[in-house]
Amino acid sequence: MNNNFSTDNHFVQQQIKRCERNILISNIGLLLVPAAIFTIGARYWYNFILGPFPMTVAQLQQIQEPSQSLKYFVTVTGDKSLDTGFEQITQRKRSGTIVSSDVSAKVVALGVENRILLVKAALSEQQATTFTGH
Repeated sequence: MNNNFSTDNHFVQQQIKRCERNILISNIGLLLVPAAIFTIGARYWYNFILGPFPMTVAQLQQIQEPSQSLKYFVTVTGDKSLDTGFEQITQRKRSGTIVSSDVSAKVVALGVENRILLVKAALSEQQATTFTGH
């Protein structure tokens, strides 16, 4: 009877070890998945949590490739804004036919010292000199 009890105990110990190993693997996975998601989208979360960032003229002039800049959700202040005449038009279609079309945004030329920055602006903001966005 002692041998039988010892064999049963060994089986139970194996099952407990297997269960603990599976729980450990599951918990590591539960930690790694959010960490991977956050790491992949770190630039987005950085701008979402800490932005918008004010941009000076010197910082704007240093940007060579906007997609490579860590800070892309910014606030820019210029000297003067001018309407370029370019518009973003949103069309609504039903069965392939245009039902309606509306102007949803305008492109504004923002004068920043001796340079011009093109800004997509809401219709209500086209005369402003400070713009926030990405």
